[in-house]
Amino acid sequence: MIEDAAALTQARQQLRNMEEVVAQLLRQAEAMHPSQLALQLEGPMDVIEHLRGEIDEYIGIQRARDLLAVQYQN
Repeated sequence: MIEDAAALTQARQQLRNMEEVVAQLLRQAEAMHPSQLALQLEGPMDVIEHLRGEIDEYIGIQRARDLLAVQYQN
């Protein structure tokens, strides 16, 4: 759980790192068996989804969505 700006910065760096891992794997995709690629992508993709969720929670993405929904209802 992200609790302060320093942890947010760290989470964003981790997210960039995992995104780069995925990009590298996808660049190598043609040389890999599909099941091997899927296995290697699974972990980084899970981390990316987790980090994005934590970042969104910390910065208030859901609150922003809720405010927009209310605005569009009026």
